[in-house]
Amino acid sequence: DVLTVGRDSGFDYDAIVSLSTIEHVGLNRYGDPRDYFGDVKAVQRLRDWLEDGGFIYFDVPYTPEGYGILDTNKCRCYDDEALKDRFGPHEVLGYTTPNVDGWVDKPTKNHDGVRPYWYVALLIRKDNG
Repeated sequence: DVLTVGRDSGFDYDAIVSLSTIEHVGLNRYGDPRDYFGDVKAVQRLRDWLEDGGFIYFDVPYTPEGYGILDTNKCRCYDDEALKDRFGPHEVLGYTTPNVDGWVDKPTKNHDGVRPYWYVALLIRKDNG
């Protein structure tokens, strides 16, 4: 788990990629401890592992109609406010369907279907200095 794994490498990373992971950290769905801020702590930990000028690329479920946790502990779904509040400064690279079958314009409503969310691809950079 990203919150407990040791880091003995002694060097920083220039890039970290995390796909379909951050939204699950701290929800106790996969045996990790329950932590409401698990996603925030995970991104901060990854940021700490970056060298100056490095970046984190990750995707999370996007629900423009509001932040929430799906099915008690399946995953977090983020709206614009939650993305800013929980992850700080970031760049939105794009949005895609739940089946990840192509880029779409920024959604204004939650997705209709079994999975009520879109995916948003994000980039967080570690400032120099």
